[in-house]
Order: sequence, then C-alpha cells, then structure tokens
Amino acid sequence: MLLVQDGVDQPAYECPKCGRAQTTNGSCPLDGTTMVSRENGVDLAVHRTLTHGGTVHVFRDRQDLEPVGGVGALLMV
Repeated sequence: MLLVQDGVDQPAYECPKCGRAQTTNGSCPLDGTTMVSRENGVDLAVHRTLTHGGTVHVFRDRQDLEPVGGVGALLMV
C-alpha cells in the first residue's frame, strides 16, 4: 500500500529498460542501465503500485507523512 500526502511530489529516476523506479540517480541495480530523470515521482510510484496490484491511500488535511517527505509504504505479507 502506497501512502501519499495530498499535494506532495518528489523527483524520481526510472530505468528505461526494466521500469524500476527509485529516488536516487545512477545505474539500475537490476540491469546496469542509466536511470532517466522523472519530474513527477509520486505519479510514477502510484502507477507502479497499481500495476503490481497494490493500493494507494491519499492523506488529505493531515501531515502524518511530512517527516518522511510525504510518501511512505506499507508492505503486507
């Protein structure tokens, strides 16, 4: 489950070969391809979460995620 504070966005980097997304630039740790900058990192995270069967919860009128940049995740087993 992706947790997002309403109105927050962060830059991200995406591998053009495998689609992996991350917050740091460099080479993809999976295939070594150079990452490409994406301005709308939250949109990228939402799409990846939904593509892989996850859910997204947007926090409105709350600042609970502010200490972590407005984005978090819960991994459910």
